[in-house]
Amino acid sequence: MRRRAPLALFLLLIACADNPVAPKLDPGGLGELALLNALTAGDVASVHLDGALMGMPPTGQSGTALVAAGVHRLQAIGGSGEVLASVTFTMVGGAHRTAVMSGGPGRPVLLVTPLDTAAVPLVGAAKVRLVHTAPDAATVDAYLFGNGQAADSSTRFVSGFHYGSGTDPQFPGYAVRPPGEYLILLKAVSNGQPILQAGPITLNGGDVYSFVLAQDMNGQLELRTVKEH
Repeated sequence: MRRRAPLALFLLLIACADNPVAPKLDPGGLGELALLNALTAGDVASVHLDGALMGMPPTGQSGTALVAAGVHRLQAIGGSGEVLASVTFTMVGGAHRTAVMSGGPGRPVLLVTPLDTAAVPLVGAAKVRLVHTAPDAATVDAYLFGNGQAADSSTRFVSGFHYGSGTDPQFPGYAVRPPGEYLILLKAVSNGQPILQAGPITLNGGDVYSFVLAQDMNGQLELRTVKEH
């Protein structure tokens, strides 16, 4: 499988209507940038904002930082100081945006959302979203279903889940699910054959998760779990 290493990929990850939040925007104030670490353990990369080192959350977790309104450059830096990925974004005071670090060793993919509702937890329910960062993956349909249930049309989570998905302002966004054990299944659009399955995943009330489709160092697909805080 041939691999590519894009320097930047912009995705619109606006939260869906399950839990809409209208941020109070202030053009001259501070905004919040969340960083999701969807790299594999042992990947060597650091994140710099406007040339200054940002704190990198542990693998599979997220962290946040306050960022002044204006135009900023976010970069992934390798162990030898080389720029591995770079993206420019504009922050608006009062807004929340999310950066996702994904990809394989030495070949990260860096994404920044234009605007989202942040990882606001819900009492008694979990919030889940899917993010696609695998450049060579074929288009698939994604299913999210309870452990022991069938993966049928009623459990289809995303139709036409492909590299670069996110141009729809409502996608992928967060979906709300009751607590329980779940499986994620990716099926080929062309013939419905299973491509990848992950789980069972335990979702508790108040949990917020992003499941990131990525490629490992051998080009194989995998789903990486990021628990948001």
